[in-house]
Amino acid sequence: MKKILFYIVVVALAGCSGDDDGDGCVPVSKALKEISSLSNIVESGRVAGRPSCMVYAGARIYACEYKGKTTYYFTNMASSNAVCNGIVYDCHGDEILNWASDQAGWTAYEAERSDEKELWKKD
Repeated sequence: MKKILFYIVVVALAGCSGDDDGDGCVPVSKALKEISSLSNIVESGRVAGRPSCMVYAGARIYACEYKGKTTYYFTNMASSNAVCNGIVYDCHGDEILNWASDQAGWTAYEAERSDEKELWKKD
């Protein structure tokens, strides 16, 4: 009986990761490599799903907290294409906010985000 209980505990603990925040999010320290939306920006110089969105010098990616969740804020203000200027991704890399399409949401995000950490800057 003790062996069975031991194996159950080992299996349960093996499924837990100290880097995971409980909802399958990639840790911030690995985000630029493991979240395809972000790695595409860094490696190819384009925004995934938007071939016309070039990434220009001065573009940045930040990790921020917003409403208790980790988000990734991509800013590319040198772009003349409004949908490429500012994008917020959730911790899985799904776009949740775009500067061009939701000004009210963007204003709230700007006011309420916290714990901003710059992860990447294009020189």
